[in-house]
Amino acid sequence: MKSKVCYIFLLLMLMLSTLSAQEYLVITEQLERQSTGKMPENTAEAVFIASSDDFIISSSNASVDKFKKPVKNEQGLYEYVVVLNLDGNHNTRHFRVNKRGSAFFGETMEKTMFAQGEIHYFVIIEPVYKFSVSRESDKTHLVQNQACVEITSPIDGLLIDVSPDLYCDVHTHETEMGTFVSTITINMTSLNFFRQQYEDGEGEIKEEFVDFWRETTTIRLSFPNSNIVSVSVDGIRQREKRRYTIIPQSTESAPGKNGLSKTARTLAPFFTLNGSYSPTPFWSCGFKVGQVKLLGWYFSCMTNFSYKGMFHPFVNGKQYDLTGKSKTSRLSLLGGLVVRPAQPVAIHVGVGFGYFAQTFETKSDGWHALPKNTYMGVDMALGLSFHIKKFMMSIEAVTTNFKTIELKAGVGMCFD
Repeated sequence: MKSKVCYIFLLLMLMLSTLSAQEYLVITEQLERQSTGKMPENTAEAVFIASSDDFIISSSNASVDKFKKPVKNEQGLYEYVVVLNLDGNHNTRHFRVNKRGSAFFGETMEKTMFAQGEIHYFVIIEPVYKFSVSRESDKTHLVQNQACVEITSPIDGLLIDVSPDLYCDVHTHETEMGTFVSTITINMTSLNFFRQQYEDGEGEIKEEFVDFWRETTTIRLSFPNSNIVSVSVDGIRQREKRRYTIIPQSTESAPGKNGLSKTARTLAPFFTLNGSYSPTPFWSCGFKVGQVKLLGWYFSCMTNFSYKGMFHPFVNGKQYDLTGKSKTSRLSLLGGLVVRPAQPVAIHVGVGFGYFAQTFETKSDGWHALPKNTYMGVDMALGLSFHIKKFMMSIEAVTTNFKTIELKAGVGMCFD
């Protein structure tokens, strides 16, 4: 039993050690470079443009540079101004950008040379979010001279680019399930006219019409700072409805209404009420609280509320008159790491203080712990949790000094 428990924990530690922060942001120079005579002597400026105000800018000479608070411009973007102090010997800068509350960062690829009164502009590009689409069949019949393309997305803010020659109406609404459905209703009279011209064309006329037809029948889908996915309505017919579903490759970094999903921006608090059982046998109950995003933390407390004789062991060689009553005492205080590799599943690994003792009642001297069945030291835990919407359930294995094994289960809430 001891070797199996050790093996499981070593495997998990090896897996966690491979996790590392990746570069998260891209900084590109430059939109334009300007010179102005309005700056104080021996100064220049670096202006960073971003979609949010939660970035932290640092420079390779931060001790002499001045960092101003971000200001929102007329286009709704935020400008971070860094006033650089140039002394002739330190006129180059290397910049680093961190997103507040995140371990991810971005850096300029090389140092930038600044001259007196010069302004350099940089753009902070947030994570590239990739997705694909899946088509589903649908035999819904529409009114004559119409066809429909319906796109369901778990994320708000889908950008739909259609050709002006594809006469259509685009509407988006949120469903009761929290998904977003975009409906593209196509006027088939005009599309059939173009199709007929395309199919009847010959020679050079048809070759010239190929690009026009392809552009007209292509619908491009994207999110801010994401890849672009194209779907074609080349073969769509009257009263036909085509349904597509957006499939995110990573919900953790999916852009939401403010650029990033709520899950990616904040830690989600959770709690569970737990009960456990050991074949020793003994039982205990308690709670677990914590927060999780991609990585998080937790704290757990378990006890069976039996503390008599915990720290009063039998003395070797002394005679005791027993009443025949016995109990098991249990206390566990754990803290640990939570790793969420996928949206509904999280891995919990923890370490802390553990105490287990088998106690007996004596007629004249109260309760005492049996030394050979008393373990006080390190508790280690390994478990999984699952949550559907706000409901959460967890299972976990706990050991004290690798001498006991305890199976723990819990239910609770995760406010994701």
